[in-house]
Amino acid sequence: HYHTIRFLDVHPDKHRRVTWDARDARAITYLFFPSSFLSSEYGSPHKDSVLLNKRERALNPSPTRPHASDAKNPKSFWDEFDTHFKTHAVNDYPADWDTAVRPIIARLYKAGVMGPTFLPEQNTPGKAMAVPTGPSGQRDLYIDFRLIQPEITFPKQVTHPPSKDWLMTQMHKFTENHPGARFSALRLWSAPHFYPLMIGHHRRSFTSFTDFLGRGWEWIFVPKDMPFSETSIHHTASQRFAVFKKQLGDRVLHMRDLFVVIGEDKADLLKYTTAAIFMIQTEL
Repeated sequence: HYHTIRFLDVHPDKHRRVTWDARDARAITYLFFPSSFLSSEYGSPHKDSVLLNKRERALNPSPTRPHASDAKNPKSFWDEFDTHFKTHAVNDYPADWDTAVRPIIARLYKAGVMGPTFLPEQNTPGKAMAVPTGPSGQRDLYIDFRLIQPEITFPKQVTHPPSKDWLMTQMHKFTENHPGARFSALRLWSAPHFYPLMIGHHRRSFTSFTDFLGRGWEWIFVPKDMPFSETSIHHTASQRFAVFKKQLGDRVLHMRDLFVVIGEDKADLLKYTTAAIFMIQTEL
C-alpha cells in the first residue's frame, strides 16, 4: 500500500487514516485481480462469491433506477402523471400510488434522509409521483420538480458531466495505441433516491415536495430527481479528482458518479485502480 501513497505523492502524516485507506484500497482491488488472496486462509471462503463472478452478475442484474434527473427524463416519462391530472383534482391520486410511495417516504424519514417542511403546500416546488420502474413494473417514488427547473443555474466554474459517447471515444482511442489495454469501472455509492451530498439548511426548501396526503417534506441530501443532480455529483467528484490530476492524468475518465480507469495491461490497471479507489475514499 505504500506504493500507492508514494505514487500519489501523499505523505503518511497528512491525516491519521492515510496508510489505512491505502491498505483498504489495495485489499478491495485485489479481490478483482489475479492474486493469491483467494487461495489463502482468509480468502478461500469468498472464492465462490457471486460478487467475483462477472458473468453471473451480468445475467442477474440488480434492479436499479435510471440515473436521469427531472431535467434529463424523456417527455414520455411524464405521460401517465400529466394525463391523470388533466381529468382529476390536484390531490386526487390513485390508491395504488399512495400504497407504493408511503412506505418509501417513511423509511427515508426514519433514516434521516428527509424531514418535514414548514412551507405551505402551495409553496412546495415538488410533487410526489409513483412511476413503474424496472422489468417488474413495480412503482417507485419520484418527485416532479419541473416547476423550478428554469430557476436552476450554476456558476461558470462548475463542470458538467460529459456524454457517454465521449467516454467511449476516449477508451477506443487509448485501445488503438495500446492493444492490451484493460479497463475498470468504479461508481460512487449512492442510494436509489439520493446522492450522499448533504444540503445546507438554507437550501433545503428548494427540495421540498408534497406527498399524496398533502404532507410536506424536504430532502436533507441531494435527491436524484432534482433537475441537474447529475451536475452536482459530477462537480463534487471532479473536485476530488483534481487534487490528483497530475498523477492520474488521462488514466481516469469521469462521468457523473462513474470513474473509468485505464491501464496499458493488467498490472498497470491494478496500479491505477488502487490509486483511484484511494482518491475516492480518503480524506482530503
